[in-house]
Amino acid sequence: ELARLGHHVTAIDNHEPFIKTLVTRAKEELLSDRINALIGDMFCLEKFVPQKAFDIIWSEGAIYIIGFESGLIEWKDFLKNDGYLVCSELSWLTTGPPNEIHEFWSKNYPGMHSQEENFAIIKKCGYELIDSFVLDEKDWWTEYYEPMEKQIERLKLKYKE
Repeated sequence: ELARLGHHVTAIDNHEPFIKTLVTRAKEELLSDRINALIGDMFCLEKFVPQKAFDIIWSEGAIYIIGFESGLIEWKDFLKNDGYLVCSELSWLTTGPPNEIHEFWSKNYPGMHSQEENFAIIKKCGYELIDSFVLDEKDWWTEYYEPMEKQIERLKLKYKE
């Protein structure tokens, strides 16, 4: 969307098929001159761009790979002085999750914190929190689980033994 509005976008992903899809779509939508698509590690930006290169870094569902605090620290040097970082982060929304849920996340993302703890980490890393929100449960179903369920059914038919 930023490219459609006339802004230059640098997209970095280590999964080549995602970058190829982006390049194809950019060509189809006549946006190739505004999108620089790179295959690489988003946590090694120094290989691709100089410090203070970005007005905004946008990361949905990826900062947890390196850890929230580490990602905030890593990316700060690549933002212009008045730049913005927009990211999503897994957060505990309750102090007493069911045991099964707690065990799963303790194993799969032991660095997960509460929202309040994440807000403190943001401040500690030298950022100012402008806004934060929790995705509505309905949105998870509409945008994630229902399409996934449909895809699972398609794959069951495709790979039926």
